[in-house]
Amino acid sequence: RVSYAKSVGATVFVSIHINSNQNSSANGAAVYYPNSNGNAGIGSKGQQLASKIENRLVSLGLANKGILVRDSDNGETYPDGKLTDYYSVIRNSKYAGFPGIIVEHAFITSPSDVSNFLSTDEKLKSLGVADATGIA
Repeated sequence: RVSYAKSVGATVFVSIHINSNQNSSANGAAVYYPNSNGNAGIGSKGQQLASKIENRLVSLGLANKGILVRDSDNGETYPDGKLTDYYSVIRNSKYAGFPGIIVEHAFITSPSDVSNFLSTDEKLKSLGVADATGIA
């Protein structure tokens, strides 16, 4: 996916998801962005983008789960010897030269998130508009 994005001139990779959890009270939105290892500039750009999107989602009423970084848990490192990003789309986007982020919109396992944010096309569209506005 990242190779294709690079081949068409992407300057950012946004992976869009709906979260789930065994605990039905888990709710809200979170955005994962690149760590500062390997290329601090890409990490910084990703953090700024993640923050803008998270703020837009929170303005819709979603609980703020924050903007997050997840480092590799297998010891894999970037050329600078520091841990890579855990998620492949984030790690591979960094290798491709642009930030990759993962947007987790609401929880499909939360009755309140489903009712308030996921239950109609109109509500789903508002999530997409929030993403697009944050990206723009």
